[in-house]
Amino acid sequence: CQIIRLNIIGNAVGDQGIQVMGRSLVANKSLTFLDARSNSISSAGLRTLVDPLRINCILVTLDLRGNSIDQVIALQLRKHLFNQGSKLNVRCSYEEDSFVERYAYQ
Repeated sequence: CQIIRLNIIGNAVGDQGIQVMGRSLVANKSLTFLDARSNSISSAGLRTLVDPLRINCILVTLDLRGNSIDQVIALQLRKHLFNQGSKLNVRCSYEEDSFVERYAYQ
C-alpha cells in the first residue's frame, strides 16, 4: 500500500517537522498531494523544502496555507521551481491567488 495523499492539517509540526517531511520527500515515489495547512510553519521552514522539492518529481500539490510564510518567500520558491521545470503547485496563503497571477512568473 502506497500513500498518495497525506493530510496533516493542524498538527503543529512546525519548522522542524516540515524539515523532516522534506527529507522524506527526496525518496518519495508515490505521494502526490501533501496538505500541511495550519501547522505553525514559517518562512524558515519553507526554505528547508527548496532542495527536496527540486529533487522530487512526484509531488503535484503542496498546501501550506494558514502558516506564517512570507508571500515574497513563497513566490521566490515557486519561481525557482518553475525555472527548474517543476509543475508543483505550492499554496501558501488564502489571499494570494490574484497576487500570484500578476507577479509570480515575471
